[in-house]
Amino acid sequence: MIPISYTSKLTDSLDDVIKGLSRQIEVNAKFFAAPVYDTVVLTTPWTGSAAVVGATSYFREYVNPNLAVNETLQVDVLNLNNGNSPSNDIGVLTDERIYGLGMGPDTYVGGKLLKGGISYRDIESLKK
Repeated sequence: MIPISYTSKLTDSLDDVIKGLSRQIEVNAKFFAAPVYDTVVLTTPWTGSAAVVGATSYFREYVNPNLAVNETLQVDVLNLNNGNSPSNDIGVLTDERIYGLGMGPDTYVGGKLLKGGISYRDIESLKK
């Protein structure tokens, strides 16, 4: 089996990844691959030592850019705009959440309290 891989960039679309995989198949396995949406179509049989046994699909593991940051160098920003509301809304901003402004109230689901509004944590500088 000849392993085929493509290292994606954060800016790659799914189409970029499929085309990158297709180029690797052509170069390494000497097969022609035509990307069609989210499928790689081989135009000749894939046999011999490069045969894929039992594989009918592949997947792309997406990279979450939020996990690739150095948190100590980042500034957290919470922007909230309620300017288009036709009513005279009142909101409450705390160190852990913002609520009111027409958002859903606190409620119990299955005996567990779910706080209404938007909850957050670890905001370094919160201006009230």
